[in-house]
Amino acid sequence: MDDVPLRQAPARVQWDPERDPHLDPLPYRSLRPGPTGERNRAAGLLDEERPYPLDENLLAHLRA
Repeated sequence: MDDVPLRQAPARVQWDPERDPHLDPLPYRSLRPGPTGERNRAAGLLDEERPYPLDENLLAHLRA
């Protein structure tokens, strides 16, 4: 199997720390596979994100 530079690899696998519901670190990690260079191309297929329209009174309550 040929060694492929990370920049040219179609996928990446990394170890990510796990956390409990209180966001405290757990004593183990999980593998997270994902695409590398494909992300930019895939992002172009997504709809534009727009803020959800909310009433100003509700927004004020949420910000308090």
